[in-house]
Amino acid sequence: MRHKKAWLLMLAASLLVASCRIASAGLILTEVMYNPSQCDDTDCEWIEVYNHGEEAIDLSQWLANNKQLEGTLGPMQYLVIAKELTDGTDTDTDSFEKYWGNNDWVWDEADGFSAMQVSISLANSAGTVNLTNGNESDVFSYASSIGANGNGKSLERTSEMGWEESAEGGTPGGGAFETALEKDEAEFELETLNLVPRIASINITPDEMDADGIQVIAGNKTVRIEALVSDENGIEDIANITAFIGGREIMMNRANASNETVLFAGRFAFSPSDERKAYNLTITAFDSITNTTESRQIEYVSRIATVLETKSISFGRLNPGESKESVLYVRNTGIDMVKVSFSASDKSNILIEAFNGEWIALKDANIAIEPGERKEIKVRAFSPKKKAGIFKGKLKITAKAA
Repeated sequence: MRHKKAWLLMLAASLLVASCRIASAGLILTEVMYNPSQCDDTDCEWIEVYNHGEEAIDLSQWLANNKQLEGTLGPMQYLVIAKELTDGTDTDTDSFEKYWGNNDWVWDEADGFSAMQVSISLANSAGTVNLTNGNESDVFSYASSIGANGNGKSLERTSEMGWEESAEGGTPGGGAFETALEKDEAEFELETLNLVPRIASINITPDEMDADGIQVIAGNKTVRIEALVSDENGIEDIANITAFIGGREIMMNRANASNETVLFAGRFAFSPSDERKAYNLTITAFDSITNTTESRQIEYVSRIATVLETKSISFGRLNPGESKESVLYVRNTGIDMVKVSFSASDKSNILIEAFNGEWIALKDANIAIEPGERKEIKVRAFSPKKKAGIFKGKLKITAKAA
């Protein structure tokens, strides 16, 4: 194996004048090749540093992952710190110089940039590079999820706060970092948190019953939805809202706005053929980044309207234990089928029955009546066997949706 003397550090005295003042500040990390694909980690791991100051830096005051550096680095200059700069005594011929130099077994001016050999070691999956002089440090922690994991690329610093995956092979000895900031500039970063929009209120009309929640009685009905939305980032951040009920989208438009809120309004229609049930209304307000959702229930209920057209019934005079029939007329004036039941009040506990295919006790009758139908209902009363007198009472009708 050929071995020649390696020029470990091309920062020769000719590059620095005797009057140059050495400073121990401004040294930063600019590139990390932590899992090379060009050759084994033992041959091809490297990092790059950059003197971001205006004065030369005494590298002997600095450590890279607890490994001593040496020499000096001029202002605005890069330096590569390679694990194996030129091929050593191992069994292969791989080295940093072979892949990033001119492959002549030495490191000198012909290779084009400054480099030194330091026995650093970089973890593959995740690790940290610590560049420090005891007073100042530049620490970079990386993970394979960032990139450059065994694909022949490095992690390259693009600004004081930003790192990105490099082009194939990386850019040892040079980069764009020195152009990111001027000497009299400082980079800053500010993250503004996005505040989620808030649906302050939802108004639904009509609400046609006194029960809790919203009830709409069946029919051809138009329902109006209003949603008041606010956003602490400002109303200009409120993009739009959507509304859905029963799988149908309700078009919501801006109806009004103030300095703090925007009112959105929309309409949808119920028809008599719609199923009587509770419908879930969902309203979602969007801003430029995120959204929030509120839900309400609207009960679409049957319209029950029945009229007991028979105002009085007289069963006449009966012998004890005798029965007599009569007729009631009930009209369904609603739009839904109903089932009616009856109750009787009197002071004698006389038995009254209704006919619904068979004679049953009045209290158990449950008779269906179609919308618009006038139903004739037979009833009969039994005279008490042991008690004489005149018995009076009232019949009450109760209708429910079928």
